[in-house]
Amino acid sequence: MPDAAPPVPLSVAAHDRGDRYRRDDAWLAAARQDDATDVLVVDVEGRIAASAEGLEVGGPELLAGVAVPTLLAVDPDGSAVFAVAAAEVAEPPELVPFRDVLEHLEPDEAALAVQAIALVRWQADHRFCGRCGTATTLTTAGHRRVCPGCGARHFPRTDPVATMLVTDGRDRVLLSRRRGAKEKVWSCLAGFVEPGETPEQAVVRETMEEVGLRVLRVESIGSQPWPQPYELMIGHRAVVLPREPTVAEELVTARWWDRAELAAALAADEARLPPPYTIGHHAISVWLAEG
Repeated sequence: MPDAAPPVPLSVAAHDRGDRYRRDDAWLAAARQDDATDVLVVDVEGRIAASAEGLEVGGPELLAGVAVPTLLAVDPDGSAVFAVAAAEVAEPPELVPFRDVLEHLEPDEAALAVQAIALVRWQADHRFCGRCGTATTLTTAGHRRVCPGCGARHFPRTDPVATMLVTDGRDRVLLSRRRGAKEKVWSCLAGFVEPGETPEQAVVRETMEEVGLRVLRVESIGSQPWPQPYELMIGHRAVVLPREPTVAEELVTARWWDRAELAAALAADEARLPPPYTIGHHAISVWLAEG
């Protein structure tokens, strides 16, 4: 890979998440009343208050009746940014699917949106203690659930996913079409990292499981958070023995492309890549540009 490869989308912006304030009840109470406070409304289906112009945040009035709003960030001027679930808002704004507006968001806006969707979905999915089944209490400005029954503490979940651009180490790349994907879209292989497994080990296993090819070498290309619902996409390149793939049932097909062939197919709209904000699009585009 070239030294000047662009960064992975959703991996650049880093805001102040305000961890020091999550247990400060006085600060949180004051922030709820501060006119400078911004509130982002999202729902558990991955929809957000946004448009082609960017995020559409409201003010502290949206927090009325919300027991524990989720602190996302503290701006440089000291004002708070909260997230709140649409179901908790009396008159929520119009929401749109995250994917529909992501490419229009500035990096700092996209970072807030990803964080908000993942946290609100985790809060909804983990209302009961996994140890004893008691309803849990949301605390720490939306970043922790505590069980009043057994005392267990539950923290936001992140599911690691290994995604891999498989190459022959020369001028060919192996892309697949996954069941349920949009027409003509070809992308990288991917799969969840299993317990007791590193991302690199998952690359080796998933490549063998999905296309029957033995991995010789793995290198990291970066990562991105992905709120569907709370995944961390960990990107790699994998060099394999250049054999024909044996396609697993979860794939429609998989095949080798050389650079010229793939570029021509994309130009003729005979093939398409995933959306430009995805790590799959990033990995393939960087590989194409190397030719």
